[in-house]
Amino acid sequence: MSRLGDWLDDRLGLRRAMNDVLDHPLAGGPSWASALGTTVGFLLLVLVATGAALMTTYAPSETTAWASVHYTQFLAPHGWLVRGVHHFAGESMLVLAAAHAAMLAITGGGRRPRELGFWAALGIVGLAALLCITGAALPWDQQGFWARKVELGILAALPGGNTILRLAIGDGALGPAALTRFFALHAVLLPLLTWSLVRVRRRSDRAYARALAERHSVSEAYFPRQVSRDVALAASALIVALWLAYRMHGAALDAPADPRSDYPARPEWYLLWLYELRHHLHGNLELPGTALAPVALLVLFALVPWLGKRGAATSWVGIVVVIASASLVGSMSYLGWKRDAGDAKYQAARRKAQIRSSIATELARDGVPPDGPLAMLARDPELRGEALFTKYCATCHVLGALGDPKKTKAPTLDGWGSESWNLAMLHEPDAQERFGNTPYEGEMPSADVPPKEDAESFKPLTKDEMDAVAAFLSSQADEPGEPIDPKAVRNVKTDVGQKLVVERCTTCHLYEGKGDDGGKGLAPELHGYGSFAWTRAQLADPATPTTYREGARDPQRKGHMPALAEELPSADLDLLARWTRAHARGVALR
Repeated sequence: MSRLGDWLDDRLGLRRAMNDVLDHPLAGGPSWASALGTTVGFLLLVLVATGAALMTTYAPSETTAWASVHYTQFLAPHGWLVRGVHHFAGESMLVLAAAHAAMLAITGGGRRPRELGFWAALGIVGLAALLCITGAALPWDQQGFWARKVELGILAALPGGNTILRLAIGDGALGPAALTRFFALHAVLLPLLTWSLVRVRRRSDRAYARALAERHSVSEAYFPRQVSRDVALAASALIVALWLAYRMHGAALDAPADPRSDYPARPEWYLLWLYELRHHLHGNLELPGTALAPVALLVLFALVPWLGKRGAATSWVGIVVVIASASLVGSMSYLGWKRDAGDAKYQAARRKAQIRSSIATELARDGVPPDGPLAMLARDPELRGEALFTKYCATCHVLGALGDPKKTKAPTLDGWGSESWNLAMLHEPDAQERFGNTPYEGEMPSADVPPKEDAESFKPLTKDEMDAVAAFLSSQADEPGEPIDPKAVRNVKTDVGQKLVVERCTTCHLYEGKGDDGGKGLAPELHGYGSFAWTRAQLADPATPTTYREGARDPQRKGHMPALAEELPSADLDLLARWTRAHARGVALR
């Protein structure tokens, strides 16, 4: 080993290089501020190493980016750990770079002749933020896509912003060119620029330290006290990144980016303060004020070396600037988090987005088709059914989280076809969740509550009779192979219920094509009520004898149900019927 060391040293000068590293003088002795700078450089090396590993599975295109990241996160051996360390090392680097610049501003680390080193530290903060921003776009998921959409919209509002956009992402739209350029920036250009500034910062410190050593003839070397600080802080940063990656099982991956979707866009946590700042700027100041805020902070920090008193151990101007900046960023971030936490509409949208993300993750485990993850999701019956219900049904009906209870113009479908739902309809058909606010309000009498008029001749159903009718109607919705509600009481009661329906309900309703003694043509056919065939027929055209009959589309009944067969193909009608029945029963279609 000694001979090998001598051989390498003769050709590469390794020992001299090592001595230069360990024996160079320190300016002002060992410090944790210097250790912060070293740790930033170390984390950049971690990012390069883990990024190189991630590049072996990443494919930067609209149809492959999300699928390749999904493979890394969920299928590749230990891929989640590598991706998690890369993600959290990047965010840790941003935090530590900001802390390093703040400590330099406070301790006067940017005063002459160290201005270039201080400005390099500020530049590293900006580049670390850009590394995080461009990296967040690479999975091409909903979070990364829509956050970048908001940021690019702000940039476009600035003077010359469109020119910058064309240089950064091509044609100004988030698409294939943007993804490719984000990848080139993140993997090549930004790391090179960051490393260059790290070198500038290091050279500035060493030149200043050598000048002090020559002037005073006495100085402390880098080894061992500063080395111990550097190693301790760098190791701690790596351990934190590993711990966060393990606890979060990698980094989050949202559903595939869909430009046509409605997504609750928010930036990442380190940009949330800018998003909240927009709420406090009004009119023409909103967009430019938000875009110029980080630039203004960097400029203010850059002026700190000239604003403080030369020769002082502490820069009071630097302290004021750091406290003011931290207060602005911290308060805006807190207000943004608090605003979102109390926004019920936003939280509901987040839950919906998380469900879609979970579905996409599970579907992709079986492979993503060549035409991409959006095509995979479009073929999924659960998501396709939800999209159809949202577009064609949720404007009037409520089902789960879909629809607005305050604007409902049709019965709520949660539990539709179950015994409890049927009982509620029999008891109070004009309730808000049933026929209230619909064209059928006042048409159906209660089965057990006497009407205000002619109450003496009314014969209410007993509780047992109500249960029997509800059980019978619920049995009409059963399909072969479907699980029956364990709370159902059908067994004997369905026969009693059928007899009661024929005797009492066919005054208005049809059952097996018979009934409607009054001839109004309004009450629906009860045979097969809630079954797949009945539901599909109702969706296709409610004005047929199979369901609600000819009166269902009477023009005088404003808000009547439309015939979707005129708009939807047969396959979509089948899917919408199956999806609605499944979710009314509280189960997923898949």
